[in-house]
Amino acid sequence: MVPRRVSGKRAPEHVLEPEQPEDAAFGVKRRPAKRTVNLAAAAVRSMAPPKRTAYALHVQHEYPRQKESLFPGRGKLKQREHRQVISEIGRLWHELSNDEKALYEGDASAESQHRKEVIQSLQVPEEKLACAAPTLGDAMRIGSWEFIGKEPLATGRSSSLYLVQHSILKKHAQAAVYLQKDDLQEELRGLKILSNIFAENPEVDWMEALYMVPLYFLVDGPTPCIVHEHLPSLHGYGAMGDNSRLMRDVAEQMATSLKFLHEHGVLHLDIRPKSWFFSVSENITKLGNFHAAILEAEATNLKFHPYATGYRPPELHCALHDAVATRHAEAWALGASLAHIASGEPPFQTLAAILKFQAQAKTAKRHEAASNPALKLLRDPVQLALLRLLSPEDQRLSVSEWLEQKQFSVFLLEP
Repeated sequence: MVPRRVSGKRAPEHVLEPEQPEDAAFGVKRRPAKRTVNLAAAAVRSMAPPKRTAYALHVQHEYPRQKESLFPGRGKLKQREHRQVISEIGRLWHELSNDEKALYEGDASAESQHRKEVIQSLQVPEEKLACAAPTLGDAMRIGSWEFIGKEPLATGRSSSLYLVQHSILKKHAQAAVYLQKDDLQEELRGLKILSNIFAENPEVDWMEALYMVPLYFLVDGPTPCIVHEHLPSLHGYGAMGDNSRLMRDVAEQMATSLKFLHEHGVLHLDIRPKSWFFSVSENITKLGNFHAAILEAEATNLKFHPYATGYRPPELHCALHDAVATRHAEAWALGASLAHIASGEPPFQTLAAILKFQAQAKTAKRHEAASNPALKLLRDPVQLALLRLLSPEDQRLSVSEWLEQKQFSVFLLEP
């Protein structure tokens, strides 16, 4: 006789529990490990540009044309009409020659390669990414400035810094030589936004005190470059937190330069130690690298993901169409930069580290501060001051608020 099957839940005594392994040393039962979602991998996939097949590119190219041909002047098509358009596009695809299909395949391959490069840039720490390292070639002079040697002072992904000297004044400066003219023009565009602020506010005459103002630039020619005063970047300075008074002055100047931009509706979008330049002898810190700067009104229509990965706030690790740059995003990037400068270590080398920090920050600030490799090198008051900038977006201080509350003053406290 076949037992009758009963629908519904089993009685508790018939539910089979998975066997739980015991710890051999302590006899403690451990729960089976739960399956976790890799948030970092999901964020990277959402941020990377699309990878499409050759046929998908063909559909994108032909759809508007075939829609207008089959249904002139129509708006949104019904499902049957849409299928009719797709069917016609498929017929055209089969009629293409091998050479014509190869063009689409080349574009698809280029998209795939670009996606791989973007994913690599999001997953690999910036210091380990290959630099373009533009070279001087045969150039020995630009305008009144002469190159001193051909070894770069520093290299980046779009430009390299070289030491130059004025032919008459014998004054030293540094020339940023660009690999592409377009990158130079983006820097000049950002500097134009900055100069417009000061042109509209003639009472403010200290532009050169807080920002790297170009002494000379050359767009056309074999060596596109910008000449600035000779100041090394803060990136390679080391653990500045060991000198409390110096760190306090630098933090105040960094926050002040950002506050002024924000008060005039400008977002920098590349906040990191490499964007600040520092003179030890004069105790002057200046903000540079304006290639990504935009007006705040344009922050909802971004063409790229702002900030380097280790200095990009958690809320901007998303699909580009969902990304909105804000002053609070700039504050997070400032906090990460200050943590790097104070400790000598980058606080976040990967996206996974940022998302882990964000999850911990929503529960126990002291706990996550102690666990971060850079913040744990700093004294408790300094940790707490930086956490006011590195908090979740709804709890984060703006740069202006952080400056007004003199959070940077904790750097002066003796250990």
